[in-house]
Amino acid sequence: MGVSPADLLGTGRPAAPTFAEYIPVVREAVSDGSRQAYGTYWNRVLEHWSERRIDRRRHCGQRRQP
Repeated sequence: MGVSPADLLGTGRPAAPTFAEYIPVVREAVSDGSRQAYGTYWNRVLEHWSERRIDRRRHCGQRRQP
């Protein structure tokens, strides 16, 4: 099949985009209604996490919810 164990581990996978890179893509892809409904949330994310990569699940200092 031409697949090595390293290929399965994701070695060489490109980095996930930041919220600042990805939210504009999403805004362009959704309907006007969705943009209107979610726009304030996306702005809030950009305000706080614009440089954070979208695959980073939580802030280092954030406690896990029970």
